[in-house]
Amino acid sequence: MGFNTTNNELILVELTEPFERLFIQFVPHKIEPHRTANYASIAPVGRNNALMHYTGGADTLPLSLDFYSDDEKRQDVIKSVKWLQSLAMNNGYLSPAPKVKLIMGDLFEYEVWRVTSVKASMEAFDQGNGWLPMRASVQLQLQLVTDFNLEFEDVRR
Repeated sequence: MGFNTTNNELILVELTEPFERLFIQFVPHKIEPHRTANYASIAPVGRNNALMHYTGGADTLPLSLDFYSDDEKRQDVIKSVKWLQSLAMNNGYLSPAPKVKLIMGDLFEYEVWRVTSVKASMEAFDQGNGWLPMRASVQLQLQLVTDFNLEFEDVRR
């Protein structure tokens, strides 16, 4: 838990065992949800313009998180980075990648995500503590997962 400016109210929670969580130390500067729609172009003979057939889409959420060490042994930053990296992989052959919930007040109340990408930039390495980083910036890519086909009402609520 340690140092943070979010009063431990911003949390990334694993939705499968062992149900671990990561308290987000700092409020992200900005959040830019992204929706893509995929269409297949169908070109009927003699038609001047192709027909567009909706084939699906995806909702993604890039998220930038910063971590600063407040642990004397400097293990907290690398532990956070490695935990986030583990969310983007299967647990060997034992179980699939976990779903996660981003708790940020009412903003993502209904959304469940999978981590599809983790890019970490670590710096300020502490020689006295095995060269562990004292700071890291992590770029996460979350993708919305649903158990059913969303309708307009589900998105607009």
